[in-house]
Amino acid sequence: MLVDLTIRVAECIRSSQLARSIGAVVGKLEEVLESKISKLTRTIGWSLAEKVSALAQSWGYTKAETWVSSRQFAVYLAVMEANK
Repeated sequence: MLVDLTIRVAECIRSSQLARSIGAVVGKLEEVLESKISKLTRTIGWSLAEKVSALAQSWGYTKAETWVSSRQFAVYLAVMEANK
């Protein structure tokens, strides 16, 4: 409601206190609306992708360096870890 009211009343937020309040509300909404898979990917998937990529590279598989930046691979690893 605070965000909606602000958008209707002003094009630009001049009050730093209002900007902080809106920022806090938006941050809380992002946390609540983040899906379970997204949270697992952020907390588990990316670190696992780095570890698996480094291991595969140490075995000589140079293409594994792309795994670190693959969102699909990070999601896959997060889901696999969650389903253990």
